[in-house]
Amino acid sequence: MKRFKWKGHHTVLLGILALSAILNIYGLNRQGYGNEYYAAAVKSMLLNWHNFFFNSFDPGGFITIDKPPVGFWIQVLFAWVFGFHGWALMLPQALAGVGSVAILYALVRRYFGIAAGLIAAAVMALTPIAVAVERTNQVDGTLVFVMLLATWCLFRALETKKWRWLLGVALAEGIGFNVKMLEAYLILPAIYFVYAVAAKMDWKKKLVHLAGMTAVLLAVSFSWAVVVDLTPADQRPYVGSSQTNSVMELIFGYNGIQRLTGGPRGGMHPGGAAPWNQSSGDQFAQRQRNPGAVGQDGRNWAQGPFMGANGFAGPGGRMAPGGPPSSGFGDPRTGFVPQGGGLGGNPPGGGMFGTGTPGLFRLFEPSLSGQIAWLLPIALLSAIRLLRGVRWRRPLRRRETAALYWTAWLLPMIAFFSAATFFHPYYLITLAPGIAALTGAGLTTLWRDFRAGGRRRWYLPAVILVDLALQYRIVWDYPALRGALIFGSAAAVLLSAAILWRGSRFRGWKIAGAALGIASLLLAPGYWSLTPALYGVNATMPQAGPPRNGAFGEGSFPNRFGSGMYRGFSGRTLPSGFPPGADGGFSGGGLPSGFPPGGANGFGGGTPPDGFGRGMLGDNPALVAYLVKHYQASPGSFLVATQNANTAAPLILETGLPVMAMGGFLGSDPAITVDKLQQLTSSGKLRYFLLDGRGFGGGRQYAVTEWITTHCKLVPGSEWGASTSSPASAGTNMRPGGVELYEYVGP
Repeated sequence: MKRFKWKGHHTVLLGILALSAILNIYGLNRQGYGNEYYAAAVKSMLLNWHNFFFNSFDPGGFITIDKPPVGFWIQVLFAWVFGFHGWALMLPQALAGVGSVAILYALVRRYFGIAAGLIAAAVMALTPIAVAVERTNQVDGTLVFVMLLATWCLFRALETKKWRWLLGVALAEGIGFNVKMLEAYLILPAIYFVYAVAAKMDWKKKLVHLAGMTAVLLAVSFSWAVVVDLTPADQRPYVGSSQTNSVMELIFGYNGIQRLTGGPRGGMHPGGAAPWNQSSGDQFAQRQRNPGAVGQDGRNWAQGPFMGANGFAGPGGRMAPGGPPSSGFGDPRTGFVPQGGGLGGNPPGGGMFGTGTPGLFRLFEPSLSGQIAWLLPIALLSAIRLLRGVRWRRPLRRRETAALYWTAWLLPMIAFFSAATFFHPYYLITLAPGIAALTGAGLTTLWRDFRAGGRRRWYLPAVILVDLALQYRIVWDYPALRGALIFGSAAAVLLSAAILWRGSRFRGWKIAGAALGIASLLLAPGYWSLTPALYGVNATMPQAGPPRNGAFGEGSFPNRFGSGMYRGFSGRTLPSGFPPGADGGFSGGGLPSGFPPGGANGFGGGTPPDGFGRGMLGDNPALVAYLVKHYQASPGSFLVATQNANTAAPLILETGLPVMAMGGFLGSDPAITVDKLQQLTSSGKLRYFLLDGRGFGGGRQYAVTEWITTHCKLVPGSEWGASTSSPASAGTNMRPGGVELYEYVGP
């Protein structure tokens, strides 16, 4: 056995890992609970094995969250060990990020050398979107770690020709599927293709191996889904964000094909908009949509950041007096969102959540380039050089196999994100390993060409100049940083060039010059990666980037939505380091025209909300105290029922008691019927209902809301501590402000 000897590159690697740990972990305690929707699920899963296995959102086991369980099982384990704290929920993802850096170093070093491994590790550690995601309780960082484990197993299978390593690939990918469903399969084209062309065995044996791997992969991937779907519906929670109470529908529908094609968000009414109030004769959902319609308040609902400056379906997400909007974000009463607008699709002229317009250069658009594209030109141009000499008629060499794999990792993902209609920007973290590996392998290969002389020596400077041009374009949108970042990188480039061209012949000077050149490439993305720790990160929609023109930050939700409701901080004040006006996402606290007074939280003023749900509830401990005081605990009872999970999440986090999210995430899942509601209320298991003014929900969900407002009495706000009580508007059930509490008092 070879004796380990500590060398200089081990010190550099340790420094890179330490940097990754600092970026991922520092200040996690200031992030609150992160995404409260998922945090509430972890708290519920801690209560019993039934909730744990079925991935229940609420303590009562009424409905699940919209993701598979493995990533959240890990969070439950950490919360069980360290206690239920926000940082305990985020720590697994932060550690997975550091682990990803270490694995990537080992993978790249094995085939391209120490220098390539160190560069790849540094690029991975300083990928802005990776740092942003790994500082939250979103599970994409865990997914990337598992995908890299699958890659390790694949390379070992190619080297050893051992069947067990290919089974390791299937096991890792199957676990990844149960972390984030079909997103884990983005690397399957690379796995199958590389094994098919690089494994040194006859084709018959290859096909047998791949068939066996596929069988194990499918068995592991769908094991949990099959068990859940085969469990009788009355013995498990409803599958959130599905219309048919099926995990299979969730996999192939909302979390599957809809990510590519867009369309209504999971849980929207199937087949389009349905009549929302047959009994009252208002069949708004069947009316012809008029993009230019103007509400009775004189505002054009079709104008906003999606369809004008009015946020959701109207100013501050509220209904216009006199009725709902007739275009743009979608019908709030039916939950139907047409193609090209709303939570399920992209608005005209740009992607939902700032994902840009589908097309070949989408990743280079300002909204996405600062998250992932800093070194993408180097990765793509390096792939051309790395694969230039591949001879397909002979067995592939080790480096050719690795270069082929990382290229096959990257290109299908670029194609997917360039064409997909509906995805969140933080999914781009899956691109990071491919970019980092090709950058490390490519720069070291081009460096050897540069030193060898000849025509190829000019390829390295050309690639670096192309990449720096893109980086300068990204920082150009940030006047406060533009000069410093451009000057810093340009100075590093010039100094590097001077050392390389005019410096001493000693190897140490050459290494110093090359290191300065790499530093020039990592300066700007390194600062972007630091911003999540400096300014905090939006846990619901994590993105990195400094404040732009005094606003909250690059691509952050407050900038795009004009409200802080997606902030994801649980404290009553923002962490230190936030710029003025960060509570609402606009410099100085100013909001665009069309927002109501107090629109900094999007729903009536007061303290900025802690997360998505707190914008509905406000900071109202009196409401919580009132509900807890009147709660009669018994098997199967609920503290209160809400229209959606985002309103329920803060109540679950605050009380730990069963809160029923009748319509799932956005209130549009047909998880409960009027008959079931009648059974629960008549048996005394459900007494209170908390309704908000957003009005999400499909046709069935409106029937439930209508039953509540018809058969329950409105509790005056003075009884539960509301500053104002806003009775339901005549003829509708849309509350223009805040929330309303209803109580069932009997037939």
